[in-house]
This record gives sequence, C-alpha cells and structure tokens, in this order.
Amino acid sequence: MIWGRARSIRSPRAARFPNRWIDAMARVLIQRGHCSRRSGATGTSGEQKQVTRIAELAAPWLEQHGHTPIVLGADEPLPSGDMFIALHCDGSVNAKAGGASVGYRNDEKSKRAAQAWKAAYQRRGWPFGFRADNYTKALSQYYGTGWAAKKGIPLAFIVEFGFLTNAKESAWLRSEAGETAAARSLVDVVGDVLGHPNSELHNGSHSEVDMLKRKDAGANVGKWQHRLNQTGYTPPLKVDGDFGEDTEKAVRWFQRRFGLDETGTIDLTTAVQLQAMAHGMAQHQ
Repeated sequence: MIWGRARSIRSPRAARFPNRWIDAMARVLIQRGHCSRRSGATGTSGEQKQVTRIAELAAPWLEQHGHTPIVLGADEPLPSGDMFIALHCDGSVNAKAGGASVGYRNDEKSKRAAQAWKAAYQRRGWPFGFRADNYTKALSQYYGTGWAAKKGIPLAFIVEFGFLTNAKESAWLRSEAGETAAARSLVDVVGDVLGHPNSELHNGSHSEVDMLKRKDAGANVGKWQHRLNQTGYTPPLKVDGDFGEDTEKAVRWFQRRFGLDETGTIDLTTAVQLQAMAHGMAQHQ
C-alpha cells in the first residue's frame, strides 16, 4: 500500500463539486472486491484475480499523475481519503446476463462521480452497455461505501466492470485491452472529478513536446528516443535525433502499453507518461 501526505488547494475542476476543497495530491482508496477472503463472500470465480490486476495497473498511473493510491483488501479498515472506489466484477447463473454498473449511497457528489466513471469507461472502449445504477441492494447499500461515509470520505462508489459469467464480457475483461481500459477509466475519473496535479511535465515546461512527429529531427527527438529505450523498448532505438519509422513504432508501442491514444506522435500526454516512466526506470537501474 502507498501512503503519503497531501496539501489542500482549490482545483479548477472543483466547479463540479463547488463545496469541495480537494488535495493537490489526492488520496484515492481502491478496494479490491472480496480480496483476501477464502470463505464467505469470496466473489465470482476469477473476480479477485481480475480486480487485483486492474488495481495494480491503475495505482502507478495515479502516482504518475501526482496522487496517492492506497490499495486495500476487502476487509481492511479504511484510512482517510478523498475518494473511495470498490472494484468488482459481476456474476450470474444466467450466462446471458451482462452490463457494467455502479452503486453509491444517497449523496449527490458520489452519484456524479459514479456517472463520471461510467462515461470514462465507455470512452475507454467498454462495448457492452450499463445496467441501472444501484440495481441491487448490494450496490446501493454496499458496506464499503457505508464505511467511507462514516470515515468522512466525501466521494465513494462501487463499480462492477462487467459479468465474468458472460463469455463475451469475460473475454473482453480478461484481455490486455480490457484490463487497460478498466484501469485507465479509474485514472480518468479521478482526473475528471478531482483534477490531476501533474498535468504538465515535471519541470512545468512544454518546450520539449511541441507535438513531435514523423520526419521531425533534432536534439529533442534524441531525448525522447533515449527515454523510450529507458522504458524497455526492444530492440533499442538508435538515438540519432531522427523521428523516422522506427521511432514512430516505438512511440505507438509505448502508447499501447500504457493505454494512451495510439497517435504515433509525442504530444503532452504521451510526454508526461514517458518522462515519468523513464525517470522511474532510471532510478531502479
């Protein structure tokens, strides 16, 4: 689990939540549904593994955006935080049952946050639609959102990514694309609701990333070629400052790997992620 201190600022995105003072580094509690249980409510077959995988993908991406993700098991007590999200996958004896869904207590802010997640999940590629919010008592009265309310966490909801008992949904959810979409949707909803403090390069400069693209050349291209190599691209690029076919392939590989739009260009979003990953890899070498 990841812990850290936060300092309060007024976010430009807080207009959606006008009474909310949020943290520059938000504490995001991610509860892995049913995890660590071996008896009782252990969840749908494969659910614990699936939500753990999604949480493991989402947590470092949230860190790169300047947040503090705290990943929890099903029965761990909740620390204080800014947002609580419980991760689940649905199941049914009816193999045709399907659809993602959300649940939340009777508060407008959590409802809006849950709607923002649905929009993010669909935007990331979820193709099977949604069930009605709070369509079961287990969703509307989920114990985790109750704990969050008692703890004073202002935003709390549960997400069901889809049905693992539905063959089509299960295949999508277990695919690399599906896992990436699910994880990125969590990062997106935090950004959409709370804002991302690290929305620019760490030095605050855009000078290196004026949309570098195919046929560009120069020292800046060479810097990004080096960073692509640092993140594990193989075979390593020749650091020659020439944004040719090989460099474009490497950029597309990186974008696919981290769930970014596969444009083949180094825009600001790609640069933020690439610089953060290259820095992290360099620290561990």
